Amino acid sequence: MIANNDNKSIPLSSPELPQADNDGLIDVSVQQNQDLIIKVPYHKKLKIWDMIVVSVGGILSRPYYVQNINTIFFTIAMPFSEIPDGCYNVTYTSADDFENENFSKPAVIKVINSPSIKLLPSIYPDSTSGVIHYSSLIQHRGLNVHISYQQMQKGDSVIFHWQGHNFNYDPIARAAWDAQPIIVSDEDVKKGYVSLVVPAENVLCLGQEGVGTGYYEVGNSISALGSVILSLTDMSSVIMSISEGAPILSNEYPRINPKNLVAVYGPPGKRLLASVESGNIVEGDGAKYQFAPNSFGLAYFHLQSEETGSFRCTVSAEDGSVTSGVGQAIFSEWRDGGDIIKAYAFTSEVPADGVSVCSVYVIVDRTVYSGKRLLGRTDGSAIISGFGDNERELQVAISKDGCTTFHITNTKAEKNNVIISLPDVDQSIQFSINFKHFPSV
Repeated sequence: MIANNDNKSIPLSSPELPQADNDGLIDVSVQQNQDLIIKVPYHKKLKIWDMIVVSVGGILSRPYYVQNINTIFFTIAMPFSEIPDGCYNVTYTSADDFENENFSKPAVIKVINSPSIKLLPSIYPDSTSGVIHYSSLIQHRGLNVHISYQQMQKGDSVIFHWQGHNFNYDPIARAAWDAQPIIVSDEDVKKGYVSLVVPAENVLCLGQEGVGTGYYEVGNSISALGSVILSLTDMSSVIMSISEGAPILSNEYPRINPKNLVAVYGPPGKRLLASVESGNIVEGDGAKYQFAPNSFGLAYFHLQSEETGSFRCTVSAEDGSVTSGVGQAIFSEWRDGGDIIKAYAFTSEVPADGVSVCSVYVIVDRTVYSGKRLLGRTDGSAIISGFGDNERELQVAISKDGCTTFHITNTKAEKNNVIISLPDVDQSIQFSINFKHFPSV
């Protein structure tokens, strides 16, 4: 919204719908084209390459990128085949890359004789002009969804599906979520809708200006798509996740480069400063590191230490405008392998995002073993990455000094077992690692 001199938000003018009569009625059967035409008025805050998105009761238009500001209206078309018969609030949102969003007043229309045979789209009651904000997701621990359709009856089975893509319309696999079937009750019929909550982690992973889309099934009928755009512009705090268990640096084995991973979730594009009370930040200048989260609100860096212990790590905004994130980085001694495997260590407690890694570090006693391979195995949805094809079982090369490292990723929050062994030796070591939701609320 635009602010006046008193910093009070002023909504933008309503969109114009030239096909609607004076009562807001649009009879599709008498229209000369197959699209709903929405005219968005120019306003002084718009700049070249700003994005405009129209919401027709949660049915979103494709993003429209401003290329010419010497105009009175921007014309956006949406196919009637995607808009079932019904009453809708039509609004629009304009936004730049990270900082400013503006929302319009609604125009109310009623569509009749639509070619769409779909049920009405799901409704997201906490959204504003088709946008759901970070603070709302945190407050409600997810995205509230209301489902309403004509002739709702007790005993109906309603199944809701959720998916999403980023601002470039690339699918986000981690967004996918299917609700358990909801059986409509007398109370639901009385309210006129059934409700559910999409978990926050399935929404937050969409990133700034990512789009989440839901639809539902009732019997053999399917609803129109109902979508919301995610906004992270109102984030007021930093969330951190630090892996634990990295061993200390060793001059005896310089090929081993152990480190703990720090994942940060904060306002996209915001200048942040990380500091650690002991050890060093690999990407930074000693104990400090300046960075900015990407469009998903994410950033990563690594910590190393020559001493065991638990050390405080802090991430704060350079201008003090957001609440700092604080965590503990835990560094451990090497674990005794017992025999030919001289020592080993591993990290755990990392995000289940398919990118963050649990690392396994192994030192083989070269005075008694000359083999060239270590066998690593894991289970569940975890995979060993970084050596050709991703596998759950992989032979990893051992260096001349007996050192090797491999990494495990996962897209599912779960505990995984890991077994390390030597192919021609009757010795194995088993331990567990954990992947977790991040960000989570």
